[in-house]
Amino acid sequence: MVTFAIQEGIRLSTVVRMIVLIAAVGIAIYFLDVLKAWLRTWLKGITIPLTEIVAIKLRGIPCGLVIDAKIAVLEADMDVSIESLQAHYLSGGNLVKAMQAFTLARNLGLVTDWKEICRLDLFLKNSGKDMLDVIEAAIKPENEGRQVVNIAQEMLK
Repeated sequence: MVTFAIQEGIRLSTVVRMIVLIAAVGIAIYFLDVLKAWLRTWLKGITIPLTEIVAIKLRGIPCGLVIDAKIAVLEADMDVSIESLQAHYLSGGNLVKAMQAFTLARNLGLVTDWKEICRLDLFLKNSGKDMLDVIEAAIKPENEGRQVVNIAQEMLK
């Protein structure tokens, strides 16, 4: 191919430049969502280093999903680390449902620990049951005082 290009009058340096340009465009497209995620954090006034967002992307985690979850955590005045959000995603959890359930359970005073919601999400993962259904069942009068995990176990029977 290079021999053909040289015979046709295209210099080797031109071919190398084209390859480098194509690679640079490919890398830019790959990391475009990293820049969008970083811009969202910057506009919200959240300090997450660009290198951390790149690391999230390189781990194979949708960085937009984790950043949106972190923004929701901070807006709801909850304390969940970005590492914990990533760990839940990597363990196969549904980050969006877990955040919704955590917010609801926390507002209802049922659950105050993110790890408990993560355990519940992974426990219900293949059961076809929804965490929000478990939270709704937990607020019924007959379940008052019971732990959410116990209610979930009972629902699976």
